[in-house]
Amino acid sequence: MKKKKMTKSIRTKIELVIRRFDFSKVKGAMLALEWTWGGDNGRYPDKDEMMSIAEELLESSYSSGYSATGGFEARYSGREFYLNFVVEGTDSYVEEEAEEKPEKPEKVLVNKTVNAINSLDV
Repeated sequence: MKKKKMTKSIRTKIELVIRRFDFSKVKGAMLALEWTWGGDNGRYPDKDEMMSIAEELLESSYSSGYSATGGFEARYSGREFYLNFVVEGTDSYVEEEAEEKPEKPEKVLVNKTVNAINSLDV
């Protein structure tokens, strides 16, 4: 896909999204869920790393409409940018021989995660 020229207006919108996004909440969620980047030798990214990845994704979404990695997903609607950190998701795809779905975690885990995120001072 051909890369679109980044105008000052588009650059300003990307910077606005980065400033508005609460990377501390993402860090809290990652710590609570023990979600690391980097595979088996994973580590928790710092705020600057998350901001850099988010900016790259937003820039990529300007050309492609959508880009995602490491829990972050960026979209460009043709007018506005959107940045999310996704902990859970699904789709409507059905395999012919569907595998058994793993059990959902108990609600207690979700409550502990939310409490852990709210109590963090990151």
